[in-house]
Amino acid sequence: MNRLHVSCAEVRTDIERHLAFLEREIKDIDSEIRQKTDGGIHLKKQRELLDSIPSLGVKTIPVLLSFFSGRRFRSSRQAAAYAGRA
Repeated sequence: MNRLHVSCAEVRTDIERHLAFLEREIKDIDSEIRQKTDGGIHLKKQRELLDSIPSLGVKTIPVLLSFFSGRRFRSSRQAAAYAGRA
C-alpha cells in the first residue's frame, strides 16, 4: 500500500479492489477462527483462560490453542519448554 500513491489510475483501481478483497478475506478467516474456538466448550474455556493473560490477543490465542492442542503439562515451565522457550 505504500506505493499506491505513485501508481497510474488504471492500476490503482485494481490494487484498491484487490486490497478490499484481501481485507474481506481476512475478516472471514478471523470470523471462522473465532467460531471454531467458540464451537466447543473445552476450546472456549481454554480461549477464555488465555484471554485473561494481558499480553495475549485475538491473533496469538488461536495459534497457541492449535500449537498446544491435546497436550497436557504439569506446569507452565513444561509448556514453555515444549514451545522451545525455556
